[in-house]
Amino acid sequence: MLDAFAPFKWEALFARWPEILSAFGTTVLISFFALILALALGVIFGVLSVSRFAPLRAITRVYVEVVQNVPLLLQAFVFYALLPLIGINMTTMYIGIFAIGIYHGGYISEVVRSGIGSIHRGQFEAAKSQGFSYWQSMFIIILPQAMRIILPPLAVQAANLVKNTSILAFFVGGEIMYFSNSFAGSTSYYGPVYLVAAVLYFIICFPLSRLALYLERRTRSHKHVTTGDATEHLATDPTEVTPGSHDITGHTAAESLAAGIQTMHETVDIAPAVVAPSPRHPLHVIVDPNDPDSIRRAYPITGRRAAEIADEIGRELQQQIEDECDGDEACMRRKTARRRRRLRLARHRRTRGGEVAMAELFTWINMRFLLQGLGMTLVISAIAIVCSIVLGTVISIMRTSNNRVLSAIATVYIEIFKNTPLLLWIMFTFFVAQLPPLGAAVLAFTLFTSASVAEIVRGGLASVPFGQYEAAKSQGFSIVQTYVLIILPQALRNMIPALLSQFVTTIKDTSFLWGAMAVQELMGRGMILMNSYNSTEQIFAIFGIMAVLYFIVCFTLSQIVRAYQRKLKRERTS
Repeated sequence: MLDAFAPFKWEALFARWPEILSAFGTTVLISFFALILALALGVIFGVLSVSRFAPLRAITRVYVEVVQNVPLLLQAFVFYALLPLIGINMTTMYIGIFAIGIYHGGYISEVVRSGIGSIHRGQFEAAKSQGFSYWQSMFIIILPQAMRIILPPLAVQAANLVKNTSILAFFVGGEIMYFSNSFAGSTSYYGPVYLVAAVLYFIICFPLSRLALYLERRTRSHKHVTTGDATEHLATDPTEVTPGSHDITGHTAAESLAAGIQTMHETVDIAPAVVAPSPRHPLHVIVDPNDPDSIRRAYPITGRRAAEIADEIGRELQQQIEDECDGDEACMRRKTARRRRRLRLARHRRTRGGEVAMAELFTWINMRFLLQGLGMTLVISAIAIVCSIVLGTVISIMRTSNNRVLSAIATVYIEIFKNTPLLLWIMFTFFVAQLPPLGAAVLAFTLFTSASVAEIVRGGLASVPFGQYEAAKSQGFSIVQTYVLIILPQALRNMIPALLSQFVTTIKDTSFLWGAMAVQELMGRGMILMNSYNSTEQIFAIFGIMAVLYFIVCFTLSQIVRAYQRKLKRERTS
């Protein structure tokens, strides 16, 4: 493995330092504009989520649930394929900004909603008595006061947004992860480039994470800030329930959720390598310029290209009619009308053919194929979350121990994985450690997710009264016995909602395993199925089926989280 970091590989990497700096700048630029869009959407939908007008609350809830329960990768790919078909032509970078901004807008709207819910109800009544309108009350009176509560999780969201820019590596986005994959695919020098990418992401995300922690501590130091006084007012809406990782507030956001909203990654090919890549590298394809079939397989026709081709054909046909009629307007009208009738007839035939094509798609064989992929997704997620709980518990105990060395090791471990993208460690374990696909996937998920689980466990341990530790010590229990028999069982009931929310995140994160290492989970099987169909309707139907399957699983788990949190709340208040 040490050969992966040979000096000549570092020399080859740093010889391209202008491209490294360019990728770093592109990542910062994309993150900035995506954050602006996410903030705008988050504030608007956050304010609407506490509106007295039920349809507005329902629209907001639908937006939030779809965003939170469907992988970002799938959403980005739908935008990438859909926007050109409806006449909106954007570069890949702008499509990425659009997708990431919409995705994080849903999470920021929950942050804003929670901040509004922390303001005393009297502030609403006072603003109303002074003649302020709803929007004036929110933007002049309520939101400025709520900023103390909003800012810590907002900084966490900014860090998560930066990590989520790595999805553009599969859309030729030009950011850090795209450069890393391109360099690794063209040279097979994986180790140095992925370490440098980790450092660059860390440089951006670590200050944001520390800012979130600083703001959280500052918020707790202001004892006059009263939170939760508007909860009863918001609770009249049955959708206003605190879901594990969805209602991102306070210490939970700054600590437990610092790495909880991770990126989904695309499964399409990116730019071809300059030279033949490693056989283990599925992210790059080699095309032969003299072989049209290889180009078609590597770069399928997108919606934008299809529109351009249709426009060219239309102009050619119109010119042909003008040449045949030699300027005779009556002849041109007849031929144009005849061509339109033929087109209408052809569209009618295609519609009937489309119905047949959709019937061919919705067969039990295809559905079983996708359900098997969903099963693989759940198995990988379950194994990863179990391993993460074990490792995360050990890391959490190390961090809270009195041994400074163990505490420092645990802190460094958490900060490294909390401030770098998951895709980076998937690539690292697969290409640098040369592990089999499933082994690399489980290891990467375990290492990465355990950092978040460690923070969840630490919060659970902090919820256990200190007297329990003293009582166990007085009874002669060892440290291991104290944690296993006394502390962890009591902390577990408080950790269950956050752990289930992390399980939801892990399920969505598995969607990039096909693009990274060709593991046939749900997203991978959907992409394989797409290769068997050609029509736009069939392709988008497959997208829809995958989105529905992800949504059913993730939304169900989210509802379990909500139900369990309601139960805990009733037990505390009774």
